[in-house]
Amino acid sequence: DEDPELLLIVPFSEAVTMKSLCVLSYADDPNNRNTTTAVTAAPRTLRIYVNRPNLDFETVRDLAPTSTITLVPPSHQFDPEHGSPDDSDTIGTIDYPLRPAGRFQNVSEIALYFCDNHAMPEGSGGSSDMDDSDEDRLMTE
Repeated sequence: DEDPELLLIVPFSEAVTMKSLCVLSYADDPNNRNTTTAVTAAPRTLRIYVNRPNLDFETVRDLAPTSTITLVPPSHQFDPEHGSPDDSDTIGTIDYPLRPAGRFQNVSEIALYFCDNHAMPEGSGGSSDMDDSDEDRLMTE
């Protein structure tokens, strides 16, 4: 049984101030009718936890996050007008500002909990037959 949830814990070697989070995610091409490969879907909701050690899936489901970000659907990310045609790495990336800024100062560990994806009905946040495939870059100061 596949699960759309992803919990990514990033410890830092020293305290940092985070201004934004850059998320690059991919989803299957809806025109691809190849049924032999697994279907992937981009994440929809990101819950961020700052300086909360020993988190696991059970804990993050019940704990109030430091911040919640609703990620844009992949159809809005892959717009060639917002990226350089010569740099395919920039197409599809979106910087999400982290607010309020005071909550993201002196960060020694951050947990990123992707709880659902765009292939699921909105608000479901449970199990699905879809997989997430995403690459995250943290922008720190």
